[in-house]
Amino acid sequence: MAERRELALVLVGTVADIDTRRTQTADFIQYAHLKLAVRVRVLRKLLAGDLHGEVFDFDDIICPLPVLERARDALAHEAALHAKAVRVVALYARAHPALHDMPGWQGCLDDRLFATQRADGALRHLRLAMSHTEATLDAVRVANASFLTQSAAWTAWITEAVELARLATFNAGMALQEAKHMRRALLSEVFTTLRMVMLGLRG
Repeated sequence: MAERRELALVLVGTVADIDTRRTQTADFIQYAHLKLAVRVRVLRKLLAGDLHGEVFDFDDIICPLPVLERARDALAHEAALHAKAVRVVALYARAHPALHDMPGWQGCLDDRLFATQRADGALRHLRLAMSHTEATLDAVRVANASFLTQSAAWTAWITEAVELARLATFNAGMALQEAKHMRRALLSEVFTTLRMVMLGLRG
């Protein structure tokens, strides 16, 4: 009984870590999404002739890449915490097979799978957002360094930059939705697991 209680305490601490060490992944992604949306609007104004090429000195101010990188790292950290908790739950379930028959076990497994899938989706969209953001910067730099403003070639490059920025914004928005879904599934899995373990200790 002592060993069982000790393993349960390890499990509780590991699973609860997912919630108590909240990484604010969605907050980072949302901030990056706002920055990307601003970039799209500025590029469209530039294309329409309402701004000058010098406006792209603003990269140091509203460049979304550092925020996207922080979001990616935060998401990877949260996924690592989840993977650690899954391993500990598996050890506990192996030692206490009755856990498989408890109400909520299948729901816990469903939440686990859903959270993992949503984390993968969020990472995929974040990587796409980062790739499109870098390509946007490259297109703007080529346009401003190689062609006269409002020339046909300049317009073509800036038009491409607008589309790339739009794609980056879209993927950041998709990553945000995936991260929110992942978080809800993680919390549901945490609460269900903790409830089952507490019930098991009383039994």
